[in-house]
Amino acid sequence: MLATGRTTLRAMLGAGLAVMITVAVAPAQTMGHLSAADKDFVMKTAMANNYEIAAAQAAQSMATAAADKTFAQTMIDDHTALATKLKDAVAAADPSLVLPTGMSAADATHLQTLKTSGTHFDATYRSQMITGHTAVLASFKAYAARSSANAGIKNVISGAVPTVQHHLDLAKQLPTT
Repeated sequence: MLATGRTTLRAMLGAGLAVMITVAVAPAQTMGHLSAADKDFVMKTAMANNYEIAAAQAAQSMATAAADKTFAQTMIDDHTALATKLKDAVAAADPSLVLPTGMSAADATHLQTLKTSGTHFDATYRSQMITGHTAVLASFKAYAARSSANAGIKNVISGAVPTVQHHLDLAKQLPTT
């Protein structure tokens, strides 16, 4: 009976240790997991962010209105900061996932349209910023509302929503000519 009792005690302790290890590891895996939807979202967000920076850099040299140039600098500063936060959150969740350094084909077309808009540059930039920030704001709010979203990514995106709203408000105030 004593040997059986020791064996049972060892089995119970081993099972308890396994439960403790499982409990300690499970939350880290959940926090670090990126679903296919998370990966799709961060890839699209990174590409859109890259476009915003490139468009703002073009505006720095091509815009005629001082307000556009000031807005562009805000875009560069804020979108560079967002890129860093997103990259850090993705690295914490899935270090093997590399964010794109380019932009989507649609955004590349938008950038080309912007760069070749000539005397309509300021109006084109304003229009693209309003359209883009409206879409991004909706996307960020939808992602932040998802209960299954990765907590680290969700934190970054939720924190960016007020900034995106501010960008949209600023874009709407840019000169129309």
